[in-house]
Amino acid sequence: GGGPVLWQRPFVDIFKAFSIEDGEAAEKRGDVQNELDRQICKRVYRIRGAVAANNYIQVPGPRSPVKSLGLTGEYIYLEAKAVGGRFFVVHLDFSVASVSSFRVTLSNMFSQAKTSCHSLQWPLALPPQWTVVCIHVPSTL
Repeated sequence: GGGPVLWQRPFVDIFKAFSIEDGEAAEKRGDVQNELDRQICKRVYRIRGAVAANNYIQVPGPRSPVKSLGLTGEYIYLEAKAVGGRFFVVHLDFSVASVSSFRVTLSNMFSQAKTSCHSLQWPLALPPQWTVVCIHVPSTL
Protein backbone atom coordinates (compact mmCIF):
# COMPACT_ATOMS: atom_id res chain seq x y z
CA GLY A 1 0.00 0.00 0.00
CA GLY A 2 1.04 3.53 -0.74
CA GLY A 3 0.50 4.85 2.80
CA PRO A 4 -2.42 6.82 4.19
CA VAL A 5 -4.60 8.78 1.83
CA LEU A 6 -4.09 12.54 1.88
CA TRP A 7 -7.22 13.47 3.89
CA GLN A 8 -6.00 11.22 6.70
CA ARG A 9 -2.71 13.09 7.25
CA PRO A 10 -1.50 13.71 9.85
CA PHE A 11 -4.52 12.16 11.61
CA VAL A 12 -8.31 11.85 11.50
CA ASP A 13 -10.58 13.17 14.25
CA ILE A 14 -13.38 10.63 13.90
CA PHE A 15 -15.92 12.86 15.63
CA LYS A 16 -15.28 15.69 13.16
CA ALA A 17 -14.86 13.63 9.97
CA PHE A 18 -18.00 11.57 10.63
CA SER A 19 -20.48 13.94 12.22
CA ILE A 20 -21.81 12.43 15.40
CA GLU A 21 -24.61 14.97 15.66
CA ASP A 22 -26.35 14.40 12.30
CA GLY A 23 -27.88 11.08 13.37
CA GLU A 24 -27.05 9.30 10.11
CA ALA A 25 -23.26 9.08 9.95
CA ALA A 26 -23.17 7.90 13.57
CA GLU A 27 -25.55 6.65 16.20
CA LYS A 28 -25.75 8.01 19.75
CA ARG A 29 -27.75 5.92 22.15
CA GLY A 30 -28.63 6.50 25.77
CA ASP A 31 -26.97 9.08 28.01
CA VAL A 32 -24.45 10.63 25.59
CA GLN A 33 -23.73 14.34 25.97
CA ASN A 34 -21.45 16.65 23.98
CA GLU A 35 -19.97 19.14 26.42
CA LEU A 36 -16.94 21.28 27.10
CA ASP A 37 -14.47 19.65 29.47
CA ARG A 38 -12.90 22.41 31.57
CA GLN A 39 -9.81 20.37 32.42
CA ILE A 40 -8.62 19.93 28.81
CA CYS A 41 -10.61 22.82 27.27
CA LYS A 42 -11.99 20.60 24.50
CA ARG A 43 -15.42 19.38 23.43
CA VAL A 44 -15.90 15.80 24.61
CA TYR A 45 -18.60 13.15 24.51
CA ARG A 46 -19.52 12.09 28.01
CA ILE A 47 -21.12 8.64 28.03
CA ARG A 48 -22.91 7.60 31.20
CA GLY A 49 -25.46 5.03 32.18
CA ALA A 50 -25.61 1.84 34.19
CA VAL A 51 -25.49 -0.52 31.19
CA ALA A 52 -22.72 0.06 28.64
CA ALA A 53 -24.67 -1.75 25.91
CA ASN A 54 -27.43 0.91 26.19
CA ASN A 55 -25.16 3.99 26.26
CA TYR A 56 -22.73 4.40 23.38
CA ILE A 57 -21.58 6.06 20.17
CA GLN A 58 -21.29 3.90 17.04
CA VAL A 59 -19.35 5.18 14.02
CA PRO A 60 -20.46 4.58 11.33
CA GLY A 61 -24.04 4.23 12.49
CA PRO A 62 -26.30 1.40 11.31
CA ARG A 63 -28.28 3.80 9.04
CA SER A 64 -25.16 5.35 7.53
CA PRO A 65 -24.56 4.82 3.81
CA VAL A 66 -20.88 4.47 4.79
CA LYS A 67 -20.23 0.95 6.11
CA SER A 68 -16.52 1.38 6.86
CA LEU A 69 -14.42 4.33 8.01
CA GLY A 70 -11.77 3.36 5.46
CA LEU A 71 -8.94 4.38 7.76
CA THR A 72 -5.44 3.32 6.77
CA GLY A 73 -3.16 4.57 9.54
CA GLU A 74 -0.99 2.37 11.73
CA TYR A 75 -2.04 3.95 15.01
CA ILE A 76 -5.27 4.66 16.86
CA TYR A 77 -5.13 7.32 19.56
CA LEU A 78 -7.98 7.38 22.03
CA GLU A 79 -8.22 10.12 24.64
CA ALA A 80 -10.34 8.84 27.50
CA LYS A 81 -11.16 9.36 31.13
CA ALA A 82 -12.92 6.84 33.33
CA VAL A 83 -15.31 8.60 35.66
CA GLY A 84 -15.63 7.64 39.30
CA GLY A 85 -14.43 4.06 38.98
CA ARG A 86 -17.24 3.16 36.57
CA PHE A 87 -16.86 0.38 34.04
CA PHE A 88 -16.17 1.26 30.44
CA VAL A 89 -15.88 -0.70 27.20
CA VAL A 90 -14.41 0.39 23.85
CA HIS A 91 -14.98 -1.84 20.80
CA LEU A 92 -12.86 -1.39 17.68
CA ASP A 93 -13.97 -3.51 14.70
CA PHE A 94 -11.48 -4.13 11.88
CA SER A 95 -11.94 -5.59 8.41
CA VAL A 96 -9.02 -7.91 7.78
CA ALA A 97 -8.18 -10.32 4.97
CA SER A 98 -7.93 -13.50 7.07
CA VAL A 99 -11.38 -13.14 8.72
CA SER A 100 -14.43 -11.06 7.88
CA SER A 101 -13.93 -8.89 10.97
CA PHE A 102 -11.74 -8.71 14.03
CA ARG A 103 -12.88 -6.99 17.23
CA VAL A 104 -10.53 -5.40 19.73
CA THR A 105 -12.21 -4.65 23.05
CA LEU A 106 -10.58 -2.45 25.68
CA SER A 107 -12.17 -2.41 29.12
CA ASN A 108 -11.52 -2.05 32.82
CA MET A 109 -13.78 -5.10 33.33
CA PHE A 110 -11.05 -7.51 32.16
CA SER A 111 -8.36 -8.80 34.50
CA GLN A 112 -6.25 -10.43 31.78
CA ALA A 113 -5.92 -10.47 27.99
CA LYS A 114 -7.92 -13.02 26.04
CA THR A 115 -7.64 -13.77 22.33
CA SER A 116 -9.49 -15.82 19.75
CA CYS A 117 -9.32 -15.96 15.96
CA HIS A 118 -11.96 -13.19 15.77
CA SER A 119 -11.27 -11.01 18.81
CA LEU A 120 -8.90 -9.60 21.39
CA GLN A 121 -10.01 -8.50 24.83
CA TRP A 122 -7.48 -6.27 26.55
CA PRO A 123 -7.60 -4.99 30.14
CA LEU A 124 -7.24 -1.22 30.34
CA ALA A 125 -7.00 0.55 33.69
CA LEU A 126 -7.23 4.30 33.27
CA PRO A 127 -6.07 6.79 35.90
CA PRO A 128 -8.61 9.40 37.07
CA GLN A 129 -7.27 12.07 34.66
CA TRP A 130 -7.49 12.32 30.86
CA THR A 131 -5.20 9.74 29.26
CA VAL A 132 -4.15 9.11 25.66
CA VAL A 133 -4.15 5.42 24.74
CA CYS A 134 -2.10 4.50 21.67
CA ILE A 135 -2.83 1.29 19.78
CA HIS A 136 -0.42 0.08 17.09
CA VAL A 137 -2.89 -1.64 14.76
CA PRO A 138 -0.49 -4.01 12.88
CA SER A 139 0.87 -5.37 16.21
CA THR A 140 -2.64 -5.80 17.57
CA LEU A 141 -3.99 -7.67 14.57
